[in-house]
Amino acid sequence: MIFALIAALAVGVACYFGMDALGTAAIDRWYLSDDAVAARNLAHERSLQEYISVRGISSRDTLAIEQWSRDEKNANVIVYQAEGDPYEAGTWGTSKLLDDTTQSDIADMGYSFFTVQFADGEYRVAVCDYSEAWLYSYAHLGALVLAFVVYSCIAIGFTRRLTRRVTRLSEAVGAAGALNQTIPVVGTDELARLAASVNTMRDMILERTRNEQTAWQANSDLITAMSHDIRNPLTSLIGYLDLLEMSQDRLPEDLRSYVLASRDKAYQLKDLTGEMFRYFLVFSRGEQETHPEPYDAQILCAQLLGECAAELRSRGFEVNLLPLTTPCTVTTDVQMLKRVTDNLLSNMEKYADPAARLTILAECENGRLHVCFANRARHELARVESNHIGLRTCEAILQLLGGQFFTHRVGDDFSAEFILPVTPPDAET
Repeated sequence: MIFALIAALAVGVACYFGMDALGTAAIDRWYLSDDAVAARNLAHERSLQEYISVRGISSRDTLAIEQWSRDEKNANVIVYQAEGDPYEAGTWGTSKLLDDTTQSDIADMGYSFFTVQFADGEYRVAVCDYSEAWLYSYAHLGALVLAFVVYSCIAIGFTRRLTRRVTRLSEAVGAAGALNQTIPVVGTDELARLAASVNTMRDMILERTRNEQTAWQANSDLITAMSHDIRNPLTSLIGYLDLLEMSQDRLPEDLRSYVLASRDKAYQLKDLTGEMFRYFLVFSRGEQETHPEPYDAQILCAQLLGECAAELRSRGFEVNLLPLTTPCTVTTDVQMLKRVTDNLLSNMEKYADPAARLTILAECENGRLHVCFANRARHELARVESNHIGLRTCEAILQLLGGQFFTHRVGDDFSAEFILPVTPPDAET
């Protein structure tokens, strides 16, 4: 780019000097030819004669002669008096000629000699037109403008070409499916090296993506195999323990407690492994598709939370259900949202204190739907689920649904809250 700008500057400078020389030559050849100069000087002399005759000006009236020079523009006049030194009158004023200035010298400077009738007699005058000075200025200015235009055209043309390349590169990088397309490398400049670097980065991303997909598939296969290998013997074990529990009357007293404890632990292990597999499916498949649809939040909360309250009451819990009273609409995936409420329901059934009242609350505030489950945990089971897989699963699901999930714990008091954005009225269909 620097070389292109330097070349544009060099061409612009060459155009300036070339155009200036061409303009100067044209002025010298046509505008300053002997015939053209003589014609302009004659026109000035006639104007001066008319000016003097109308106003009756004498040869000594230098102020009047100066005024004519100013009005005439681009003309000087030298007056040779019968008595006294010759003087030159122009737009700048009046001045005497030097003693050694001859008429030949004056003629060489472009003056033409005439005899003019003044009020006090006929006197010889020399008239000179100097309008070529303005033409020279215009020629210089025109050459400068041309040089700037040439420089600008070259610089802008190169910049536009560069911009088009940058735009194509940007479009290629930002296009959908760009990872499957190789960006063409044109030239050897900085943009070409940038395109090559982008291609290298693309290859690295593709390689890393393939490795991650391979690792994820291997992990998925491992979890599937583990699920099968764990669930089959666990199901058999639970079946045997259920049979022993059914025939516990025939067992010694000390064995009964062992059978019941083993059966409870087996069911607990089954629940934990189920939650672990669900946790893996949600977290490892962040790209899992959702199917959001708009729902009346009052009806949705009444159904989901009403089922939770009914299930808890059937298990002997006292439930305080505070339904949603503010009409609003939420756009969500009901099946995934039900997995969240099922997880929370399962947690409360296992860990909530039956002697304490459970509270389920739904409210709409600041354009968001808040649903809160509050309970008091049984002290002896406070640390059973140290990894909180079920709660982590809820959090991951809410992230997929565009919401938030929070838990709060103060002593044995525990609450879980999830938040969903409310659909604005003008966006409802």
